[in-house]
Amino acid sequence: MRPGIGRTLYYSLLLSLLVIWLGVAASVAWVVYHETEEIFDSSLQETAQRLLSLTSRDLQGKASNGRVAVSEPMEHDEYLTYQVFDQHGAMLMRSHDAPADAFPIPLRVGFYQDRNQYFYVEKNTQGTLFIQIAERANHRSDTLSGLLKFLLLPLGALLPLA
Repeated sequence: MRPGIGRTLYYSLLLSLLVIWLGVAASVAWVVYHETEEIFDSSLQETAQRLLSLTSRDLQGKASNGRVAVSEPMEHDEYLTYQVFDQHGAMLMRSHDAPADAFPIPLRVGFYQDRNQYFYVEKNTQGTLFIQIAERANHRSDTLSGLLKFLLLPLGALLPLA
């Protein structure tokens, strides 16, 4: 027995709704992914520039009086970690969560990434100090997956109601 026109329309509408919603969700996810990448990259760059300026002042203070009065924050998890180097590649300071060894990237200004982290390297205008900022890669992916979850959750509720 052939299905009636009502049943055919019902399944066509349901399938159309599913395809349109998934298409919109994919489009929104693509746009948000690229915009989020720009925002996070810009934040890495701005943080590196600001920290380099502050670090440079701290190190100049150390050079003039032999010590730096830096108050360490309490232990906490960090989304961003940093390492500061001189022009010869000697590490001068680092955030408390940063590894004691140098990050696996060159001391050249620019963006880098590996499987676990995104990096940005900045240098001062004299070329005597370099800062490397690292961000955990899962921070960005967690942001995107949270967005996708909230885009697809209503679809799961609407399809049975439709």
